[in-house]
Order: sequence, then structure tokens, then C-alpha cells
Amino acid sequence: GVQVLYEFAVDAGTMERSRYFGFSSDMYHYDHFQGKALNHMNGLVSCQSWEIEEEFVRDDGRTQCHVKVLDKAGKERFFIFIMVVRSFGKWENCWNTHRLFEAEDAEYNSKYLQFV
Repeated sequence: GVQVLYEFAVDAGTMERSRYFGFSSDMYHYDHFQGKALNHMNGLVSCQSWEIEEEFVRDDGRTQCHVKVLDKAGKERFFIFIMVVRSFGKWENCWNTHRLFEAEDAEYNSKYLQFV
């Protein structure tokens, strides 16, 4: 779960600040990422099921996906993935997550969309 999120995160292992989770944070150390992921993505980690409800190409060329999740407690949660295809490195030509955060509601509103 969390290790896969980290491996396919565009900013994983970089020294620059990242907005992967919507807010500015470091992505250099896996243990820092793990703590943030388990805190902010707890509805996604160990979920019962998930469904991609919508995907579209943004004006900047990245793909935005809206994903409905049934968390381990049976509650519906909503996540926004901003995806890119990597052009270099070990994940060249693979989809990677540039941003990932929980939406505030089923309409996929989020205060973090302004920072993506």
C-alpha cells in the first residue's frame, strides 16, 4: 500500500518541497512520507473497494482522476489523483502520481486544487 504510493510518487526521494499531499512537505525520506500517508490517506490505505468515477486531461496536460473509496470502516471517501506519465528514470513511460489528496465532498471539491 504505502510503499507503492511512494514508489510511484513523482516527487519521491527529491530534496525539493512537494505538494504531493496538497500541502507543502518533504518527500525525501520514506519514513516521513509513510507517516503523512497513513495520517492523510488512511481512507485509501486498506480500503474495501475503489472506483474511478471520472478522469480528464487538465489544461496543463496532467490527468486528473476522481476516485470513490469505501474505507475499511465502510464509509465512502473521495480522492483526487493528479497523474503524469514519467519521461525518464526507472518508471519511464509509466503513470505516476504527481498529487494525491482527499476531497472535501462527493463533488470532489478541495482547497488544495488551487496548488496543483
